[in-house]
Amino acid sequence: MNDQFVGAVATSKNTLIDYAIVSPMLFKCISYFNIANFDSILGDIHCPVIINFDTSVILEPVEALSNDANVLHDDNSHVVYKSKWKNNNANVFFENLNDENIHDLVEKLENLDVNNINVETVNNVVLNCNSLIKNAADKADMIVEFKPKNRPGVGSKNVNLILIKIVI
Repeated sequence: MNDQFVGAVATSKNTLIDYAIVSPMLFKCISYFNIANFDSILGDIHCPVIINFDTSVILEPVEALSNDANVLHDDNSHVVYKSKWKNNNANVFFENLNDENIHDLVEKLENLDVNNINVETVNNVVLNCNSLIKNAADKADMIVEFKPKNRPGVGSKNVNLILIKIVI
């Protein structure tokens, strides 16, 4: 089925681009999604995207984050390491992207049988992409320490998030 004309108008130009990109971990937390009416105070031509996250769904112990491919976890403490972009280290990052691994990944993608793709195949491609980026980020000193805060009452409420502008 063609969904070209399905969805809510997301710009003042009547464009139907009504989506938000979230990680798989956050997907289960979305309790409401809507496109609000255009307001020139909130954006140039884009309508606000309103997403409600139920935070009680996403709060997990730090140990559970160790299974997330996007974070590194120190098993000896409650510290998580994440990548953080540093403009002044951009050249080091780009120099450390492994051309051979990128070429291998592109070759694998070009040789995929699109009629026979499963979750494991997609996961492997995503893990390969993440690995390329994480290795370059590590060499460019873009891995930072993140210490989760224990805050009472977090997780018992819904949090409303309004994305004011979608960059296309």
